Amino acid sequence: MIRGPITGGAHEWAFGRPLFDLAAHGYVEAEYVLTGEATTYRRAPRTGWGRDGRWTAEAAGRAPFTTRMLVYRPADPVRFNHTAIVSWNNVTAGYELFQGESPEILQGGYAFVAASVQRVGVHGFPANNQGLAAWDPERYGSLSIPTDDASYDIFTQVARAVGPNRARGGVDPMAGLDVRKVIGIGASQSAGRLATYVNAVHPLERAYDGFLLQIYFGRGTPLEVGPATVNVDMTTPLGKPDPAALIRQTGLAGTNLIRDDLDVPVMVVNSELEAIACHGVRQPDTDRYRCWESAGTSHVSHAVSLVRAAKYQRDFGEPLPVLEHMNRIAITPLYDAAIHHLNRWVYGGAPPPSQPLVAFAGDPPEVQRDRFGIAVGGVRLPQADAPVATNSAVPLAGDLAHLLRGSCRPFDAETLDALYGDEATYLARFEEAARRAVRAGVLLARDVEPALEEAAREYRRVRGAQAQAAAQGAAMPDHKLNPRGRDVAVVVGATSKWQADGRNTRLAHGAVLDDSTVPVSARWGVGGAIAQKFAEAGFFVVMTTRAAANAAGLAQAIAEQGGAATVVEMDLASQASIAAAFEAIRRDAGDPAVLVYNAGYLEGRALPREQELLEFFPVEMFETALDIACRGPFLVAKEVLPAMRQNGRGTFLFSNNSESLRGRKRRTGASLYYPRVMMRALAQALTEEYSEHGVHVANVIIDGAIDSPGTRALPNIRADALIDPAKIAEAFYYLHVQDPSCWTHEIQLTPAVQRPSY
Repeated sequence: MIRGPITGGAHEWAFGRPLFDLAAHGYVEAEYVLTGEATTYRRAPRTGWGRDGRWTAEAAGRAPFTTRMLVYRPADPVRFNHTAIVSWNNVTAGYELFQGESPEILQGGYAFVAASVQRVGVHGFPANNQGLAAWDPERYGSLSIPTDDASYDIFTQVARAVGPNRARGGVDPMAGLDVRKVIGIGASQSAGRLATYVNAVHPLERAYDGFLLQIYFGRGTPLEVGPATVNVDMTTPLGKPDPAALIRQTGLAGTNLIRDDLDVPVMVVNSELEAIACHGVRQPDTDRYRCWESAGTSHVSHAVSLVRAAKYQRDFGEPLPVLEHMNRIAITPLYDAAIHHLNRWVYGGAPPPSQPLVAFAGDPPEVQRDRFGIAVGGVRLPQADAPVATNSAVPLAGDLAHLLRGSCRPFDAETLDALYGDEATYLARFEEAARRAVRAGVLLARDVEPALEEAAREYRRVRGAQAQAAAQGAAMPDHKLNPRGRDVAVVVGATSKWQADGRNTRLAHGAVLDDSTVPVSARWGVGGAIAQKFAEAGFFVVMTTRAAANAAGLAQAIAEQGGAATVVEMDLASQASIAAAFEAIRRDAGDPAVLVYNAGYLEGRALPREQELLEFFPVEMFETALDIACRGPFLVAKEVLPAMRQNGRGTFLFSNNSESLRGRKRRTGASLYYPRVMMRALAQALTEEYSEHGVHVANVIIDGAIDSPGTRALPNIRADALIDPAKIAEAFYYLHVQDPSCWTHEIQLTPAVQRPSY
């Protein structure tokens, strides 16, 4: 049963609708409720489910459902091209993602149907529910999808509700339009589900005339999952930012083909990232199959992220950070070209032109790249053939969220000058590349002019950054120490006073200690453990210290662990030293994505018992304490927070101690710690100022003695009272990867055997 069109609700608009008025493009937007019983499927007994994709399914049961269809259709029937495109809405984010407002769809006269077919789209994740029913109970409260097992047949029923043989006696979502062909599309996770639909369900139902799988990882999804909510972990660190290794580690590598006995056309359009995932399941083009792989692109682009962020702000009322240095080549024009060709194909016309695939070599196979680091072979969009930057699928950090976003490294002035000289020459070269793409069939002629406009903006953006750097008397950042463009984590105070040759160690023990039996994670205290943790997670780590020699052993340890790091000297008592250090960091590594302020000081420890009172404390020692605990973090924050705010993301963490909780009398042998109350206050102030800009600020109270070469050698020390620096580092990393919906702004770490301070 179909009901609608539905209107109203708390928000008074359909979730995920375009950011503009479709009426201005000659389209009607209408939303409908579809209710029925869906067939669930299982693998047929004694049949294979193998690599060839020739899968056999059978009916397993029935499941009642109520879902929605969001329809865009031409207002004038004369403009309708007789094709309805049905989208399997993506739910990986915990809410529905789809986009049916592209130039090919709106100018080509298609009808577009956004179909809610999965449980998460309606009911959301158990935590932070952003499903339709929770987003607007008035409009969507009646919707129900009990299991993803029903999704395959719901997708079939949507096709039949809008297709050429639909019932005409009741509500017609197509408003009488003469639909002759129905094409199913799905992207990313939805493409995986669509692959299973093509291989196992389509042979039974034959409701679609063709399929387009976008950014498809080469593996189908199960027919049966029961009530389970299928989700992926986006933020857990997985390893080095190597796309092939991360794909293998996450289980995203392709496992099956699209069956080769198809009766309808199937097309796959992949970015460079999915080309890596699908390398092991590549299959030749046929009269019913085409695969395009696009060089220099990634799963998600900067332009697509901006649209998604704008919709998120409108629908949820909150900002969604967009990575500044993520891949900047939009694959959406390639999708439009694919739809254009596929539509001709389903009517019996010529298939899409076959295209070269991305070049691989080696064992395991790796993408071959030119001198700029851009993939060789594949579909050549003009941004890859006339580049102003190295765009690739190589991520900025080693987690799934970064893996999907790739990276963009702008060329320096010298490279741009050598390639093009000036903007006019560049745009002429870009237009030549765009015309080649049109002739190859991978770019539609209508998209050349918008691409040229975008190219001019991108050229000016890169040149503007160069000019700004020159005006400030600095070279254009070349990130020579971080050529792969990894996210940068800066640890201020990366070494420890209690390391084997630290000042506290020498003061307490009168000698340098042997640390060969100390775990490498504990040899340089908290700062060293944090540096190792972020390096392990794929960050380029910058360790600051007053003397580079102090961190030489730590840098070597990170290198031996396969990480990437460098040491920068910085004196927190000197504003000039701080400014120079961060200028070098930005130039040679990049803007910090993470800043951990872990600096400490000794001042006061050597004073005897009779000089415990404030009146005996030397002013110069007090000034040093202020430099490290108050003025230093203020100056460091001024260096890193502007870029974090502009990028819409960043993490600024303070490593503090229990003396920051309130003012206390200084004990004999202790430093003057009450200035650390000011550090805590600064963390609280920055939280209020910068959270809304996507910057996570937190104060970490380390409430106890920290395991290190110097502390474990102290007399009468209890081993179970020493906090493991590696566990402290895990707490810091946990804060970094927290979801913005539930940020923690202060934590206190205390050994179980010790009473917490307050």
